[in-house]
Amino acid sequence: MDVADAKRLRALKEENGKLQKLLAEQMPDNVALKEVLSRKVVGPTAREEVVGHLVMQGFVSERRASQLFGVSRTAVRYQSQRPVTDAPVKARMLILASQYPRCGYLMLHGLMKIPCAERCR
Repeated sequence: MDVADAKRLRALKEENGKLQKLLAEQMPDNVALKEVLSRKVVGPTAREEVVGHLVMQGFVSERRASQLFGVSRTAVRYQSQRPVTDAPVKARMLILASQYPRCGYLMLHGLMKIPCAERCR
C-alpha cells in the first residue's frame, strides 16, 4: 500500500463516519414517522397530539418531534387557563339533545330558552 492508497483509505473512512452519523440522526425520525403512519395528521390539533404521543412514548425529543411535524413547541405545551363556566349549559344541552335527537343546535337553543314546566306540558 503506497501513500496515495493510504490517503484514499483515510478519506473513505472519514466519509463513512459522516454517513454513519447522518444515519444515526435519521433513525429515530424514521421510527417516529412509522409510529404515526396509521393516524390522520391534518390539522394543527392533530399534529400537536401526535407530537405529544411521540414524546410520551419516548421515540424522539419534544424539539425533534415539533420540527418533524411543523408545530411550535409552545403550542404543544399550551394549557388553557380559561375557567370552565359552561359546564351546566353543556350538560343541559346534552340532555336536550338526547331527548330530541332530530333537533339541530338552533332548535336546541330555542328549547333551552323555554322553561321546563312549559316544555313538559
